[in-house]
Order: sequence, then structure tokens, then C-alpha cells
Amino acid sequence: TQIEQLDAVPSWGSFYLGWNEPAIAPLGECVPNTELWRRLAAEMGIGDPLFELDDEQLIRLALHDLDVDLLRKQGFERLSLPNDFLPYADGGFATADGRALLRNDGLASIAQDVVANYVSPFTAGRGDHPLTLLSSKTHTRFLNSSYSHHHGRFEDGPYVELDPADVDALGLADGQMARVWNDRGELKMPVRISKRLRPGVAAIPWAWWGKDANVNMLTNDDLTHWGGGVAFNNTTVSVAAA
Repeated sequence: TQIEQLDAVPSWGSFYLGWNEPAIAPLGECVPNTELWRRLAAEMGIGDPLFELDDEQLIRLALHDLDVDLLRKQGFERLSLPNDFLPYADGGFATADGRALLRNDGLASIAQDVVANYVSPFTAGRGDHPLTLLSSKTHTRFLNSSYSHHHGRFEDGPYVELDPADVDALGLADGQMARVWNDRGELKMPVRISKRLRPGVAAIPWAWWGKDANVNMLTNDDLTHWGGGVAFNNTTVSVAAA
């Protein structure tokens, strides 16, 4: 776990790097990922000298223009970046002229559209489900699904969030139990009326545990048309009174 290993930790949204000092030794047969890689490399006969370095040596090798000893002493240190850090203000993109491309004719050679184009949700072709599902992170105390197990009692949810126009069209009311389903599965949860969504969208908070509360039962496992990434927000659902 994080409290058992030495690491340097980047922040979310600031120019500071944190130092993660182990609080305890790893329990049982547990080891940090880096030690697991070293052991696997040894068993596979991989002789890269990087596998001979311990975690502190790896950290020192990876960090540049930064006093690692000071970082370790005070627990944090600012990266050597200007206050007005704008890395792409003057271009620098990985293109022929260094500028961002809205049209890329080279994509045609890999059977992709040269300009970003709308592709209908994949589940639309496998059933008549009119609402686009969003499964976004909306709760303050959730970082991953394990947090809902510990902090779920402090958050309201889960629920299905709908625009007032959709609530009226479906004959639902705020707080009423609804059935949300598609060809992958179904959930039953209360309705929450929200003016922050546009009509045609249903939103269910991500990271709740349980067979009757896990939005992953509805999201599809397909890959996106561009890039081959996950298509969590490319799912359609139907909603009705439970």
C-alpha cells in the first residue's frame, strides 16, 4: 500500500511534488510494484541495469532540476516551472508545423475521419434506448470504488439524474424509484431532477458498490471509434417507473 513504500507523488493541479515516506514495512509477502518488477526481471533473465537500482535511486534518476534531499526533508517541493507555465502557447505539437490540427489528412491512411465526426452510441444499434448515460465522478469523498465502501454513508446516492423535461415526459417525480436498463443490465434507484443536464441525458454517479447500485452493469465494454479507448460515456439507456 502507499504507506508501505517510498515514492515521489505528483499533485493534481499544482506545480508541487510530494515525498511519500514509508510509515511501516510491507506486511506479509507484500512488496512494492518496483520490487515485483525486479523479481520478475531476474526470473526472466532480463539484465537491464535499471533493475539493479533501489527505489530511492530510481527516484533520483527520474527527477531533474530538483533537490531530492530537500524534497525528502520537507515532504514537498515546487517543480522548476514558471508561474505562467503555458507549454503549448507557441505551438510545439507533434505535427509537421508544430501547430494543433483540426483536420489531419494523414488519418485517412488508417481508416479514420480526417476531421472529428459524430458517431452514434454503440448501444443504439442493439436496442431502442433513448437516453445517453453519463457515469461521472460527482461525489467529493470518492476517489475510487473502495472509497464508497468507507464514505458512502456521508454522500447522497446512488440516483439517476434527469432533466425536468425528461422527468415530465417519462411521468416520473423527484425521489421516485425508477428502473434504468439497457441490453447489458438494469438498476433500480431514485430519480433526482437536475437542471444542469440537457434533455436526453441520464447521469448516475460512479463508484458505488453493490449489485443494485453499480453503474458498470450498464456501461458497455466496446472501444471508441477514435483511439481505441474505453467508451464509458458512449452508452444509451431507458428509464421508467420501477
